[in-house]
Amino acid sequence: MENVTYNISPKQKQDKLYEAFREEDFQLSLAYLVGFFEAINNLNFKLQGKKKNIIAHTDVISGFTEQIHLWKRKVQVGNFSSFSHLNELLSEKRKIEQYDKTKEVLSHLDSLAEEFIPYFPDVSMENSLWTLVQNPFHTDVELLLKSLQEDAIDLKCDSSTKRDFETMKSEEFWVKYLPMYPKVGEEAFSVILPFSSYLCEAGFSALVVLKTKLAL
Repeated sequence: MENVTYNISPKQKQDKLYEAFREEDFQLSLAYLVGFFEAINNLNFKLQGKKKNIIAHTDVISGFTEQIHLWKRKVQVGNFSSFSHLNELLSEKRKIEQYDKTKEVLSHLDSLAEEFIPYFPDVSMENSLWTLVQNPFHTDVELLLKSLQEDAIDLKCDSSTKRDFETMKSEEFWVKYLPMYPKVGEEAFSVILPFSSYLCEAGFSALVVLKTKLAL
């Protein structure tokens, strides 16, 4: 059978794209995604900064997680006000009651929640390691691993560590006392370091710019 090649002109491609954007289903999906990515971009902005780490991110992470659950509860009853662009479009078309994408939105939010969890550690107050990093002097030592308990007790009873903890940044504190209390110090850095990558990223970005200029 002879192969047939269909040549589509740029004008035809533009017309097809124009017609796609005119489809109501596409417009509604796009409106939802616009609101969704606005929320993600806002989260990303809050997590940036060379002085940020998991300590500073706790409230942001917890707040965003709660927002996801709030969005789901509202969408389940047909309330799309959390996604302003979608809500506005539905109101204009008076189709909020007939919107048939609710299951898709809920499925997407469920996937978001599942994907979000692995990227962030458990920062709840029930996590004994997290409380150790946040404030080693308010930590219940018996909840820590047995291998850390003696080191944690020594640190808590050191009067100099108490004074420094009140005046130093968390990273500076753990850097200073890592040689003296290596077991708890190493565990603290296992929490802090993954979220202190801004300087590394900024360094790579600067290197890319430098190499680009040299290549030119």
